[in-house]
Amino acid sequence: VAATAYFFNKQLDLFEREAQQAMALAPFDGEILATLGHLIASSGQWQRGVGLAKKANELNADAAAGWYHAAMYYDYYLQGDYEHALEFRRLHLDQQAIHAYIEYIPIYGQLGRKQEAQENWRKLLADVPGWTAESFKDWYHLWNMRDEDIAKLMDGVTKSGVLEAEAKPGQ
Repeated sequence: VAATAYFFNKQLDLFEREAQQAMALAPFDGEILATLGHLIASSGQWQRGVGLAKKANELNADAAAGWYHAAMYYDYYLQGDYEHALEFRRLHLDQQAIHAYIEYIPIYGQLGRKQEAQENWRKLLADVPGWTAESFKDWYHLWNMRDEDIAKLMDGVTKSGVLEAEAKPGQ
């Protein structure tokens, strides 16, 4: 809990200390490893974070469907393997959550599947009216993503075409 609090308060040095302590105290807790793996990966340590997520999947395969795969989804996306990113995104049990729509849009953009991106965009706007390009960036910054990773994700968002209506108000 302390590690997560430090993470979202942008105190990454304290996050790292608390994460190390949590993993030392509970090295076989899939929930802890999956959570910390996602946070560690999001902050740019992709190989390390994905390794922890994979270990969490091995330890707790029944819970692995879904958010345990979040680090792998982003890692595949950032490597340019959009088909695998889509495959891992689809493993998540909650397909009607805001984060699902946010995560599908850049994948579909990179794959040239604008209709599916638009469907997720409509669902996102129904839940969060007024979502914008800045909202995507704010979301990624919330997760302490590096600027170069955000740029790759925003490239997919742009290619999806969902922001075109934002650029042309009233249409």
